[in-house]
Amino acid sequence: MSDEHALDFARRVVLNVRQLRYSYHNDMNRCASAVFTTGTSDCGGLGAAVVATLRAAGIPARLLVGRWAKSAKPTDQLAGLPYGQWHVKLELFIPSIGWIPADAANEMQHPTKWFGEQAADFITMHYDSDITVTTLFGERTVPWMQGIVFWLRGDGNLDGLTLNEQWMVTSTP
Repeated sequence: MSDEHALDFARRVVLNVRQLRYSYHNDMNRCASAVFTTGTSDCGGLGAAVVATLRAAGIPARLLVGRWAKSAKPTDQLAGLPYGQWHVKLELFIPSIGWIPADAANEMQHPTKWFGEQAADFITMHYDSDITVTTLFGERTVPWMQGIVFWLRGDGNLDGLTLNEQWMVTSTP
């Protein structure tokens, strides 16, 4: 960073990561080293690459894991799979300013957007990945808790299991 202001450095990091390629599949490795090695990831991996870079430079940063605050439609898909409005954003902290929102993946065709801009259209479910939850089976780690998670004990298998999840956002009077 040398003499560069932390805010300028952070903006440059976000812009550089946004030049990588967006790609999604359910079981991809989203850690920063994998993202920089392959040059591709989804919103979680691209965000993790920004956060890791900023933290390495001494700038506090965190992932915001959640969903867009709009209902999913039955026809919404991502990589051929039903899409429940899942998304990952990030924030970075500059002491003289506070928490600054950013997005490493939304609208990749507009690389200068989504730095310092925040619409009230996102529901954060937790910070960073790998949230630990206490269950009847002990502590379990969930990398991205954005939907249905369950654990089973007993005989049998889950061959042929299908889940139908609906994400509905409604207003109350």
